[in-house]
Amino acid sequence: MILFPQIKRFRVSTFESTVFRDCILAKADFQNADLRGVRFERCDLTGAQFSQAQMAGARFTDCALLGVNGVTSFAGATVSSRDAQELLHALAGALGITVEED
Repeated sequence: MILFPQIKRFRVSTFESTVFRDCILAKADFQNADLRGVRFERCDLTGAQFSQAQMAGARFTDCALLGVNGVTSFAGATVSSRDAQELLHALAGALGITVEED
C-alpha cells in the first residue's frame, strides 16, 4: 500500500487520467476537487472529505469508505456493491433518513 502520511490535502485539485491504487488516504481532503474520471482501487478513504467535489465518472472499487463526508458529491460516480454498503449510513444521514439496526 502507498501511504500519504502528510500529503492529504487535495482541496481544489484537478486530477486527469489518475488511478489511486492500494493507497492509504484516510481523512484526505478532496473538497472542491475535480475527480471526474478518477479511479480509486483498494484504497482506504475512511473519513475522507469529498464536499463539493466533482465526481462524475469516478469509480470506487474495493475501497474503505466508512465515515466519508460530502457523500452527496458522489452523484455520477460508480461504486462497487461492497463500497455502497459502507456509504449507506452516510447517504441516509445526508438525506435525513434514520437507519435502525435490527
